[in-house]
Amino acid sequence: GALDAVRESGEGFVSGLSADGSQLNYSTYFGGSLIDSIRDAHLMQDGRITICGATTSDDLPVTPGCLDSTIQASNQLVYSTFLPDCSSDRIVACPDGSVIVAGTSSNANFPATPGAFQSAPASAGDSDAFVLRLNPTGSALMYATLLGGGHSEYFNNLAVDSAGRATIIGRTRASDFPTTAGSFLPNKPPPAPLLDDLIVTQLDVDGSRLIYSTYLGGVFSCGYYV
Repeated sequence: GALDAVRESGEGFVSGLSADGSQLNYSTYFGGSLIDSIRDAHLMQDGRITICGATTSDDLPVTPGCLDSTIQASNQLVYSTFLPDCSSDRIVACPDGSVIVAGTSSNANFPATPGAFQSAPASAGDSDAFVLRLNPTGSALMYATLLGGGHSEYFNNLAVDSAGRATIIGRTRASDFPTTAGSFLPNKPPPAPLLDDLIVTQLDVDGSRLIYSTYLGGVFSCGYYV
């Protein structure tokens, strides 16, 4: 009854163990004919598992009209789609069934939503971080925004509070990453721009504004957990 029982190449997989770890309740591959990786997973309250990652496969299992992937514990694909030229690195499921995804985009036509904080890449040729929120059925973006400056950004972790505000931690070499007035460190510390620095950003619930955003760190600093 697995969604995909045959490994084709470098595929992701999802497995569920019993509470005491003594039994394998389910296990399935997830991927296409090329290289697929699962970067993060989140267990939803109803038992579904929401995953995000990256793929080089053009035949990854997808469902019409959706924007990322969720696998039920019954091994049924609920929804799945590509987000071109993006790597989804972190995912959190919200109590209402929606999911918030953070990652890195090199897509010049990133599907930012109307009113998003940043709708276009900050500079050509560099990757920007992104945050998006999918509705509970995976059929539409509740919001999608880029977050970036003149160099590439990478988000390493994501947390979501009870109100639905996303807090992201990552790193950048950009000296013009968007920060907020009065934040702890609104300007990149020296020696910019040769080294990465930690960034911490919190978005409003609709992705339209920064509640706060700050650099945090000095030489060789980079952040991973929030």
